[in-house]
Amino acid sequence: MRAIKFRAWDHFNDCYWYSDKYPTLAQFFTAMQHLMDGGNELIFEQFTGLHDKNGKEIYEGDIVKKSFHSENEDIPDYDIVFTVEYHGCGFWLISKNMRIGGLSDCELIGNIHENSELL
Repeated sequence: MRAIKFRAWDHFNDCYWYSDKYPTLAQFFTAMQHLMDGGNELIFEQFTGLHDKNGKEIYEGDIVKKSFHSENEDIPDYDIVFTVEYHGCGFWLISKNMRIGGLSDCELIGNIHENSELL
């Protein structure tokens, strides 16, 4: 069973708030509600339950790089940059031209709030 964790992007302070820094999820969401009542715009992102190939936690809104290897010698190996999004009933890797499942063998390289230039 995966750990249920969230983070919230705070547009006012340009930072993330992580639920695992609070004793309970209820206390995290109460603290975030106080920030929103104060006028902060927050975007909540859920932990996927998975880690990248370097052991870093992957959340919605993260930007990951996935390498693809060809069996054909005439086609070189290549990397594609994806965002991690939740759709339907699962997490997906989304790029301009592709939507795939399976977050294995990815490398976390940033997130959509702090590193949008990577997209």
